[in-house]
Amino acid sequence: MIAPTRPFVHRQAAHCESGVMSSLLTHYGLPLSEAMAFGLAGCLAFAYLPIVKIAGQPLISYRMPPGAVRRGLQRQLGVRMAAESFRRPEAGSRRLDELLDRGFLVGLQASAFWLPYFPPEMRFHFNAHNLIIYGREGGSYCLSDPIFETSRLCGKADLEKARFATGALASRGLLYYIAAPPPPMDFPRVVRKAIRTNRRFMTGAPLPDVSV
Repeated sequence: MIAPTRPFVHRQAAHCESGVMSSLLTHYGLPLSEAMAFGLAGCLAFAYLPIVKIAGQPLISYRMPPGAVRRGLQRQLGVRMAAESFRRPEAGSRRLDELLDRGFLVGLQASAFWLPYFPPEMRFHFNAHNLIIYGREGGSYCLSDPIFETSRLCGKADLEKARFATGALASRGLLYYIAAPPPPMDFPRVVRKAIRTNRRFMTGAPLPDVSV
C-alpha cells in the first residue's frame, strides 16, 4: 500500500467517475486528462433502452455502467487498486478514517441527492456519484467533487447518509483507493488496446439493431 507524497490538487471535470480516476492517477504519478482516463478505460458505448425509465424518460447511455471506468483503468493500465463495501455505516466510516489517517486519497460512491453542498436544483436520486476524500477539517471531511469548481466540506453524518443511501445502484458505502504506484506506461500499446476495446463495444452490440 502507498500513501501520497504531495499535496492534493482539486480538479474540476465534466463527469464524476472519469474525473475522480483522472485526479487519483495524476496525484500518484500518472498524469492523465479526464478524456484520456475515459478513453483508456474502454468505456465508450451507446444504449437506448425505452423500457428502462429514469425520471420518466427512456434510458440513454453513452458509456458502460457505473464502476466501469475504475475497473477498466485497472485492467488496461495494470494499476493496483482496492475496493471495499460495508454492511454497516459505522464500519464504512471507520475504514474511511483509517485510510485518511494513513495519508491515502479515498474515492467514494455516494448519492448525489444527500450531499448537502449540491444546490437544490441539482439534486436527484443517483446513487453512483463519485468523489474523493482527501482529508479532514474539524468535524468535516475535505472533499473533491469533480462536478464543482472548488473543493467542499461535508459533515460525517451527511456523508454517511449519502454513502449508504438505498435504491438503484446503492453502493453499500463503496470506497476505493490506489494500492500501489502506477507502473510505467507504454502509451502507444495501451492506446491501441483501448481503441480496439471501444470499437468492439460500439460495433459489436449484443442486441440486434432494430432502427429503420
